[in-house]
Amino acid sequence: MKNERPASRVTVAVLVATVLVTVTTLLLVAFGAWTYRSERDRRMAQLLSGIDVEADQLAVSLALPIWNIDRAQIGKVLEGLDGVPEIESVVVNGAGTTHAMTRNREWHLVPANAYPPTRWMLVRNRNIRFSGERIGGVRILATSKFVDAELQGVMLSTMSMIVGVDLLLILVVWLVLWRAVLRPLVAIERFAVAVSQESAGCAVVPTGLGFAAELESVRSSIETMVSLLDVRYTELRESEERFRTIFDSVNDAILISDVDTGAVVGVNATTSKMFGYSAEETTALDIGTLSSGVPPYTGVEAMEKIARAMAGEEQLFEWHSKHKDGHLFWTEVNLHIGTIGGNRRSIVVARDITQRKQIEAELLAEKNFIDTATNTMPGLFFVRSRAGKIVRWNRTLGELLPKTQAERDAAPPMSLIHPDDRPL
Repeated sequence: MKNERPASRVTVAVLVATVLVTVTTLLLVAFGAWTYRSERDRRMAQLLSGIDVEADQLAVSLALPIWNIDRAQIGKVLEGLDGVPEIESVVVNGAGTTHAMTRNREWHLVPANAYPPTRWMLVRNRNIRFSGERIGGVRILATSKFVDAELQGVMLSTMSMIVGVDLLLILVVWLVLWRAVLRPLVAIERFAVAVSQESAGCAVVPTGLGFAAELESVRSSIETMVSLLDVRYTELRESEERFRTIFDSVNDAILISDVDTGAVVGVNATTSKMFGYSAEETTALDIGTLSSGVPPYTGVEAMEKIARAMAGEEQLFEWHSKHKDGHLFWTEVNLHIGTIGGNRRSIVVARDITQRKQIEAELLAEKNFIDTATNTMPGLFFVRSRAGKIVRWNRTLGELLPKTQAERDAAPPMSLIHPDDRPL
């Protein structure tokens, strides 16, 4: 195999990195948002506090010039606010007139031709008093854009920090996963592929890769398991080969069939020779196909005998079987029911008894011939064993002998011979 990284492992690494980065990013964003909000509130509070101070000081500074109706001095006081960039506009009512100043493009306070709009939220109004009497008022309109610009820089810095932490986290997670998890898993997977290709004997999970304790335990366990399985597989294969050799060397045909359908699921080599079908062909047959098909030797009667065997009745009978080429022959069948692979099977042991049936027929014909020949003799004919027991006789003698076998066995051997002829 090529040294390819399994797609499933990459997915695991990406998933772990994605989850960690997502969680970390959410936490950092939440922390950054909280920090940004806190910092903005703090700086806005400082800004408002500073504007309040400027408004109070401005009201005090303008009291005397307005009382004296010193418009030049009023202008100088207002110009002094140019150094406070947070103040965008200022309006003073006093000395019978309105003094307004606002920022130009260079952000300098210059006299305003029109009354500045009051669109700003940061507005501070103060009364100008002299000797306890109100003589005018001042309005300061402040802007938060400087604070916002500084906070925007803080936000960008925070975002940069989050991105940097995410990238660093991805790199660290990937390196850790690759060294501690992915690389060991790839090695273990290659070993598993070698085992699946039946080359476990020459495949070893490499050591010294810095396996984590758990993966080292898995590696060791897999090696031990595969080693044991290899030994057991070898023993099982040898046992199966021995069984198959014995199974195929038996002179009787052995057929294993399904008890419900009668379909043949396994045969030995003798079955193929006896019936003419190959082992592959028999798996498409049933018991009925291998029977003569003439009652009582059909598939129906065969299934009935299987049912009786399942009920516990011993089944030993003669069966008229059919060869693949169509000729019929006699078999003696011994039928049993057993469990193979968790399934109930009928085990049929069949022996070809065609020759025996022929010999029995010939012996019967010979016996009938001898019986006919001896029974036609007018005299007595019998055959006696060495012990003196009469074992065969003709009809003439049979009429003289006792009717039962027990009586014949009890009668003296010489009882049928005349006393005068017995010595002879």
